[in-house]
Amino acid sequence: MTTSTPYITQQGPEDRFGREFLLCVTDPTNPGEVDQGKVSRAIGDASELVNSYLGKR
Repeated sequence: MTTSTPYITQQGPEDRFGREFLLCVTDPTNPGEVDQGKVSRAIGDASELVNSYLGKR
């Protein structure tokens, strides 16, 4: 059985782009809270893209 190593954590986007940016892009109608579901989907999409270049191992 192989395990997947995450390329990024939930905290990564906030560290990279800042909380204010995430507030604006994940939920512009409720700017007081980051939509973690959207962050998780973006992380998943990015991981799939990386895996498509690296190939499954």
